[in-house]
Order: sequence, then C-alpha cells, then structure tokens
Amino acid sequence: MPGDYPHNDAAKSIVESAQLTRLIRKHELAKCMGVSTKTIERWLKKGSLPTPFMTRTGRTIGWASHQLEKWRIENFK
Repeated sequence: MPGDYPHNDAAKSIVESAQLTRLIRKHELAKCMGVSTKTIERWLKKGSLPTPFMTRTGRTIGWASHQLEKWRIENFK
C-alpha cells in the first residue's frame, strides 16, 4: 500500500509542518518593521534580509515566520 512506504511518512511530516508555518508578506513585514516596502526591497537587494519564497518569475511571495524570527534573533540581540 502506498501509505506504508517510509518516504510517504516523511513527506506527510513535511507537509504537516509546512501547514503550521505562517507566511509573512512584504507589506506585512514593512508594517511590522515601520518601514516602506521599498526599504524591504533595498534590504533584500543588499542581502540584509533572508531570501524569501519567490515565484518562478522572481516575484517575492513572502517569508516563513520562523525564518524571520531566526533572522531577528541573529540580527537584533
């Protein structure tokens, strides 16, 4: 049966954990940080922010909340 393969359990675990991760959009991040979306774009270009999830055409979708939390802890001690 397909559900009995170990790799299916791993895939299921990945999918379940991904569903719990909140995606933070660029405009939300800008609002939380008190800056404009243009500033977020400048920080991205400079490499000051973690790499966001992007579409195939290169449009920014957003960041996983845990990714930004890790970045905040590392950069704002």
